[in-house]
Amino acid sequence: MLATQDACAISATNPTGEELADDLIRMRHEIDVMELGFAMKAAAFGATDRYDYEGSVSPIDWIRFNCHMTSNAAADRVAVGERIGEMPESFAWRMAGSVSPI
Repeated sequence: MLATQDACAISATNPTGEELADDLIRMRHEIDVMELGFAMKAAAFGATDRYDYEGSVSPIDWIRFNCHMTSNAAADRVAVGERIGEMPESFAWRMAGSVSPI
């Protein structure tokens, strides 16, 4: 996982365009992997009744409020998590840092 200081650090030595490009690609991949993990956990959370126990009307509402997200973003994460098993090749490609050739 990214260390906080690494997330926004820019070297004091004026990185080249190539270095910045490499960093952006690496960071986006790390974010994508974290988003997929969040989506899978969001879907698993949605299968529980914890959101109801805490007074929310749905898992999407609970995620929206507690994770400081929009309703659309929370719903998207739950939907992706619920369907990731239907796309094993795309999932594997994304985890490897590639884009599916399909």
